[in-house]
Amino acid sequence: MDKPGHWMEDPTGPGAHLREAFIPLRDYTFDGLPQKIVDTVKGLPFRIDGLMTCVDAFLPGIARAAEILGLHTVPAEAYRRAGDKFQTRRLCPTHTSIKVDSLAAFLADLGKRSEPLKYPLVVKPTRGHGSEGASRVENQQELVEAVTFAFYTTSPLYSYSILLLT
Repeated sequence: MDKPGHWMEDPTGPGAHLREAFIPLRDYTFDGLPQKIVDTVKGLPFRIDGLMTCVDAFLPGIARAAEILGLHTVPAEAYRRAGDKFQTRRLCPTHTSIKVDSLAAFLADLGKRSEPLKYPLVVKPTRGHGSEGASRVENQQELVEAVTFAFYTTSPLYSYSILLLT
């Protein structure tokens, strides 16, 4: 299963020998992915033994679909937590991060802080690949620009919130 036109779809392509069938997956949202997979798998004329992905961002959804289908998997919650940089940093005894859930809330709260932020800071989406959307900032203007950039230019699959590492 993948988006229509994926290289695995070509029956004479380089990946044709790796699969029995290709099922185009259309019209799904990130949150709706598990149920879309479940509905698709239940409609197939053959048995599915497992689900996998090569894209980290899809791991929680794929695992949730596997749970629903009764297939062997690591718990979806484990993937969700492991892929969320804010959640994993909270496990550290010197937790020094701030979670920003929306640009509007961040801008409204920025001037209301009881203690000013100490620079430099690192702005990073809580989910994503490598350093996509990450910035080091030296002042408030750079901070606002970096948070705006992280919310609006990184993939919507990854940017649930922004993490300020102090």
